[in-house]
Amino acid sequence: MQKRFAALIIALLLVFCLTSAQAVTYPEKRGAVNDDAAVLTDSIADNVDSLNSRSDVHFTVVTRHFLGGTDAQEYSDGLFSAWNLGKDDFLLLLVIGEERYACSLGENVSGKYISSEQLNSLLSSNLRQYFIQDRNYDGAVGHFLIAVASQAARTAGKTLNTSGLFGTGQGQVSAAQNGSGVSSGNGWTNFASWTGDLWSSFFSDDELNDAGSAGYDSDYYEYESDSGFSLGRLILIAIVLLFIIRGRQKRGKSGLGLLGWLTAGAGAKQVMNGMNRSGRRNPPRPPRR
Repeated sequence: MQKRFAALIIALLLVFCLTSAQAVTYPEKRGAVNDDAAVLTDSIADNVDSLNSRSDVHFTVVTRHFLGGTDAQEYSDGLFSAWNLGKDDFLLLLVIGEERYACSLGENVSGKYISSEQLNSLLSSNLRQYFIQDRNYDGAVGHFLIAVASQAARTAGKTLNTSGLFGTGQGQVSAAQNGSGVSSGNGWTNFASWTGDLWSSFFSDDELNDAGSAGYDSDYYEYESDSGFSLGRLILIAIVLLFIIRGRQKRGKSGLGLLGWLTAGAGAKQVMNGMNRSGRRNPPRPPRR
């Protein structure tokens, strides 16, 4: 009986996993900037278009409030493919309500211009603080895209004119200027990518958001307790249940016991949160100017 119950739990997990994967849909591409979260100013689109005309890397920016439980990197890669972006394209995804971000790169960008170490450094120094701490989304997009384009120009041995872009006073960046602080080796092929949260596919949203929102005024910026669907946590619960069942069988007992039923109840709560996820969080505070 216990084995059948455990097998049923695992089967339900697989069903929910497949259902979530099939439910992902992508919006139509409307240009270089697709601000579905409505957090960017109108000038950002013009600046991205201008940067694309000057750089060998072609940028596309997407903002969403929530992804409904989908991993940010998987969504970014899927969007890159759905929009038929090419070898010289660079997709930046900002998920505002979940405080996540991800990048998907065409094979020319990852193979010729930007290494994984360089991209990691640029994300840390030019995007994360503006996006997570300051909630200055214009600043996050502007500083990061200029940094990526400038690094690509240096690697290619070219000069990039960034004057006037995103309200900056920067001039020309040449191959002789290397401010990235990292080596110029290339280590990625095909659709290389980097996510702002390496563990996002395992931990639930509330854990990640609580970590990212430390230090904010709770009266001004507050999360509600909506953990969302976490496949990793459900798998972990199923494994714990199996160990509990086997331990009780060895002691000559049957059923799940108190600890087993508590664990099963926690797993059921995760499943229901995943089914009813509606992004019930207070809206983020406006960016600091």
